[in-house]
Amino acid sequence: MVNYSDEEGLNCSYTYHLRQDKNGFIWIGSDNGLFRFDGKEFKQYGKKEGLKNIDIISCEPLPNGEVFILPFLNDFAYLKNDRVINLNINDYVKNQFSSSIPKVTRDRNRLYFYGNFNPQNIFIYENGKVKKIPVPLDYEKKSFATLRFEPHTYDLYLHDTRQGDILVYNITTGKKQYLKGGIGSMICEKDDLFVFQNKDTIEMYQLSAPSGIKKISSYTCATQENVFYGLIDKNNKLWLNISNGGVLYFNQSLTEKKRNLGTPIKILDRYVINNVLVDKDDNVWFNSRNNGVFFISKSLFANHINLPVKSNSEYIKAIAKDNGNILLGYNQSAGSLISKDNKIRNIILDKDDKDENIAVYLKDKTSIFGLSGKVIVHDMANNTSKKIYCSLKNIVPYNQDSLFFCTSGGLLTYSLKSRKITTLLQERVYTVFP
Repeated sequence: MVNYSDEEGLNCSYTYHLRQDKNGFIWIGSDNGLFRFDGKEFKQYGKKEGLKNIDIISCEPLPNGEVFILPFLNDFAYLKNDRVINLNINDYVKNQFSSSIPKVTRDRNRLYFYGNFNPQNIFIYENGKVKKIPVPLDYEKKSFATLRFEPHTYDLYLHDTRQGDILVYNITTGKKQYLKGGIGSMICEKDDLFVFQNKDTIEMYQLSAPSGIKKISSYTCATQENVFYGLIDKNNKLWLNISNGGVLYFNQSLTEKKRNLGTPIKILDRYVINNVLVDKDDNVWFNSRNNGVFFISKSLFANHINLPVKSNSEYIKAIAKDNGNILLGYNQSAGSLISKDNKIRNIILDKDDKDENIAVYLKDKTSIFGLSGKVIVHDMANNTSKKIYCSLKNIVPYNQDSLFFCTSGGLLTYSLKSRKITTLLQERVYTVFP
């Protein structure tokens, strides 16, 4: 797993939501502006680039290349041709989003945004212009949470959180329809799926034809699983964000309609995760509260959730392969060797050391763990280790019998035969191409 933070150019302390555009760029809302990541570098959009408000909660990339920007407390803007354009519509929306960002529904290049409770208007953004459609509904002093607006039918889904009733109101015809949904607050929705939280129970509902909604599955949270947010990803799999750290992942599609969800896998339990994105290639991105963005590739994530690693709290930071065997380096001074026949051998390098792996290397019976503060050469034949102290950045194979150690203090070579270290360059090196 890779962690992107200030050192890599993501200079903010708090990240919110993640989005991916049609070109594959990752967009990150933060307390220091909007960031775009192209796989190599972060580009920041802040005060200098023209944003009035740099506390960016989210954004919505559109097929035409525009990016609609959603800051905290109004001051909406958009990017067009890499230029920030402020909409200046605060008076027009009349502070309807002064306490929270709006809910958003996207329909091609058009965005519909509206309030989270008793919405007064549906605002429509398209091509740099905003117009509004009034919601002529008498709420009769009741409080309804907004579930969704459906742009093709103009149906507005409203939820009575205490009674569980769902009011489907058509804002053009005035027609009302009542459905029986879950009690509690909605934590996420996607297409015809809704997820509600009622105390320690998570309930999944699905709209059913011709008109109705039915409960399809549920999950009872453990004592320490205080859910504050959720997401249904592109594969219809559920993620639940935990307020005291970590995110729960359910490795089954909600459309399988099983009565009870299986046991979830807890990931990144040392960090509070605000948002999760499963991108077009099924790689996974995590926005953390104070520790930047975490990334794990599709193949590495599959290994992480499917292989019987000792503990899922020991997430994988580095991986290497030799002759069908796989070496894993964890986020502490430990790792595992997965043999050709899928047997796992746990390797504890230093029981009390929380120094995490940056890179690992495997050849025959020699495994090398590149931790952030040292390199440990581990002989698996006799279970002995040798420590080389340096501030490691990367391990790169040089030739059949030697490696490069890229460190903050210089570029080193290491001989696998003689175990001799030679300094080639005395300045910070992040990587090298042999």
